[in-house]
Amino acid sequence: MEDKETKNPKEAKEAKQRIFDTAVSLFALKGYHGVGTREIAKSARVNIAMIHYYFEGKLGILKTIVNECHEKYLQMLTGIAPPDSPVEEHVRKLVHGIVEFFRENTALSLVGFATNPIDDPEVIALRTEWYERIGQAMKPFYDKLGANTADTIQMSLIRRPLIFTVMNLFESIYAKEQAPGYKSFIKEVDDNLYNRFADSLTNLYLYGYKGVINKEKPT
Repeated sequence: MEDKETKNPKEAKEAKQRIFDTAVSLFALKGYHGVGTREIAKSARVNIAMIHYYFEGKLGILKTIVNECHEKYLQMLTGIAPPDSPVEEHVRKLVHGIVEFFRENTALSLVGFATNPIDDPEVIALRTEWYERIGQAMKPFYDKLGANTADTIQMSLIRRPLIFTVMNLFESIYAKEQAPGYKSFIKEVDDNLYNRFADSLTNLYLYGYKGVINKEKPT
């Protein structure tokens, strides 16, 4: 175990990163409530006091994860397509971008966007703030779709199903990946699986279930 503080800035940075990375993996696998600070400290090979020193406890780690996840996600969304791109092209790039984001940041995404209830008001407020920031950044895209951003029901149907459909796939893959003795599902497939998934989800988003079925039928 390492001391609470270290005089070496590089070692301190590495210890802090290990705590963060370890917590991300454990939270993704067991859920936030299923992991304690002692387990995080042991897995990260640090003194438990360092968790409080760097993050002010387990809740502080979660808030850091939520911030990093949403910051990366927002950067991806705003740079995914030119503002004047056609709707179908924009949606296709958006969906493929979300799928790729989850591939590159699977554990981080599963924790950052987790739907498991966290009854801490700070976390609720933080996620609400990010939801509003991302919604504001995506308003030009929703306007392009012809959506009424003031309609709560309409926007909940446009915004939430997309990301949570992607998350459901990666939750399943991640769980299988962590199972003892399970041959990696991800390594058994190539990019075609994810491309087909993204294309089908794009068709669903644009044309509904009939659009997916019709476009999947062999000619």
